[in-house]
Amino acid sequence: MTKLAKVKSVIEPSIVIPEHTNPFVTYFDAESPELTSIGFTRLPNTNTYVSYTVHSKGGVISKIVCDEPNLKIVAEETAKISFVNYFVDAGEE
Repeated sequence: MTKLAKVKSVIEPSIVIPEHTNPFVTYFDAESPELTSIGFTRLPNTNTYVSYTVHSKGGVISKIVCDEPNLKIVAEETAKISFVNYFVDAGEE
């Protein structure tokens, strides 16, 4: 298991409303319940992709679960399946 650096997350809302704090910013500033994010990305300097699930609490990433690098279509479909399974299981792991 690789240790993750505990670095403060930077949240940049795409739309900034004066005197209004984006709820996502508030979520990351607090010691809120765990947030689970699912996606896929291209690995730098390669032609391979990986699907991943990121678990974070406040601004700290606690765990990243990732698959082996693969073709883009495989990583994309794996991420979709992980997304559906997460919600079908009601976020329980």
